[in-house]
Amino acid sequence: EKDRQAEKERQEDEEREAQARANDPWNPLRKWKTAMLQTMAACIKFVLEDLMNTIVQVIYALKFWGSMERSMKVFTVASLAASFASSAFGVFLDVAESRRLHT
Repeated sequence: EKDRQAEKERQEDEEREAQARANDPWNPLRKWKTAMLQTMAACIKFVLEDLMNTIVQVIYALKFWGSMERSMKVFTVASLAASFASSAFGVFLDVAESRRLHT
């Protein structure tokens, strides 16, 4: 009996806290700040990891470009383009989300 009562009180407390968070006037600002931080992190990751990785792969591919067959060249270019595009698209989605939350 006491356990059921304690569980019911805990659920009521959680519901009140959730309602208070939903009615918090600063909630949209917090969401926007979180989105902006995620966007900044995505941009930093894009530059330091994805872009640098693509540059290194291009340099490596250019080093052996003359000795590669045509099919290998096509695959290499397609692979580089796909990895760069998917990384850039992730950053684009983060920027779009932060702009949506800001307006």
